Amino acid sequence: GDKRNDLNIFCLSVILSITLVYNSKGTIDEDAIEKLRFVIGVVQNTQRVEERNHCRGCIRMYFKTRKCFVFDPPSGNNDVLQRMDEVSEEEISSTFLAQAEKFCTYIYENSEVKYLDQIHEATGKMLGELATLYTEAIMSSKATSMENVVMSISKIENEAAVQEATEHYEKMMRERGRFPTETDKAFTELSIQCEEEALQIFMKKSFKDSELSFQKQYMKNMEQKKHEFSEMNKMKSLKYCEELLRKHSKDHEEAMRQGLYCAPGGYQKFQEDMGQIVERYNKEPGKGLQEQGLYIRQGFYEEADMYHQQLKDLKGEVEKLKETSWVDSAVDMFCDIVQFLSWKGTVVAGLVRTARDFFKKKAL
Repeated sequence: GDKRNDLNIFCLSVILSITLVYNSKGTIDEDAIEKLRFVIGVVQNTQRVEERNHCRGCIRMYFKTRKCFVFDPPSGNNDVLQRMDEVSEEEISSTFLAQAEKFCTYIYENSEVKYLDQIHEATGKMLGELATLYTEAIMSSKATSMENVVMSISKIENEAAVQEATEHYEKMMRERGRFPTETDKAFTELSIQCEEEALQIFMKKSFKDSELSFQKQYMKNMEQKKHEFSEMNKMKSLKYCEELLRKHSKDHEEAMRQGLYCAPGGYQKFQEDMGQIVERYNKEPGKGLQEQGLYIRQGFYEEADMYHQQLKDLKGEVEKLKETSWVDSAVDMFCDIVQFLSWKGTVVAGLVRTARDFFKKKAL
């Protein structure tokens, strides 16, 4: 019953729609034109004839395509008309059904997609946000403009675009990736594929990012996520390689603790076992990045100098004993081998400690 409220609702319907269906009982009279004039914003207090013509001109400009459909009553039975939400099609006039079918077909075939800025299509979510913003403006009686509303929607949608694109990249990397990857190239190719898909999502949802602030945020997120996955890839490769080295050197360490190499022929046996460890390690699949081996060796060499010096000191102690000639050659072998070992430094440390204990026992 509130005329102002009716006008507000009508105004909201017009600005949210791309195709307006105006339902009027009887002809489209002066009252209907007045409502349309309110929406379009024609200035009041003009002369009556000019006002009417101006109203009609603005309606033609705003609603470029216009078509009138006339419907007969759905039924001549008043009881049926009062129960329209419940009645079956058999109770409705066939003439009315044919007219309704014609109307629906026209709407489906001729209605266009709604755009916010002549470029980006308005989604259902956007329309919901638009309805909220316009309703708040109408209820508060504050003047607003389409540009301000669009910029508000732009911020909401761009933030969502950044988040959705970032989440898609992370999800696809986890689903498609088999970490550790064998090479850097394999990781890079996987990352590029997921980045391209994420970029498409961002570009599709983002609009009016004139200062490129959201695009910069998107790129920053991608770099951060890529770095996180790259570090995870390296750590998984390193961890797996260390597990393999421990597995394949277990028997070798046990032999050292038992002093099996500190005997005639021990040097040759040591070299043979070393070769077998390296061979078995190299045959293991899924070790990850090829340069990971260099990474492990680099960590070893930092400790190798210390163990090398300890072996030299050990050699000096044994030379004083001069018990057997094979002892000197065994110590020489340790000093030479330590420069070429390619497994974890803790393994070498165990070998040195075992050798030291053995020779010290000989000295007692």
